Amino acid sequence: MASRVAVTESKKEDARPAFDIHTHGLDLFKLQSDLVMQEETNLWVASGLFAAADSVLLVALFSAQLSPLSLRFLGFLGSVLSYGWMIAIMSAWGRGEKWEKQALVLQTELRVPKEFAPWRPLPTKGWLRWLDIHFLLFLADLIFLVFWAALAWFGPLPWFG
Repeated sequence: MASRVAVTESKKEDARPAFDIHTHGLDLFKLQSDLVMQEETNLWVASGLFAAADSVLLVALFSAQLSPLSLRFLGFLGSVLSYGWMIAIMSAWGRGEKWEKQALVLQTELRVPKEFAPWRPLPTKGWLRWLDIHFLLFLADLIFLVFWAALAWFGPLPWFG
């Protein structure tokens, strides 16, 4: 009986029509584009929340007289927060880049005219490649991470008197 079920299931899978780029390509292209846009939205929301939390920590750092132990704890908390932000950025960067490349391939296969093409290849050479928003967010987070880690590791920094 079990072998009979397996045979029927395999026949059902074989009966499915093969993927045709011209029939299903636009739907897949829309899905890929939606995934990229949703990932960008997720990145901006997460970055806004992490930046707000970092701002609260900075206000706490500069507005109160804190003991050296409190400063180290604040630095540790900021380091953990920045590390979490870095994970979120790298995750969104990886998924977004993957889906954007897939959308670009689909766009090429569908022969979308260049003047209407929503996806353009990113520059791989020259200074323009560094203007990618994911890289700039990563750089900003890295600065915060180094600052908070230094505070956690060394305690009161010279400008805290």
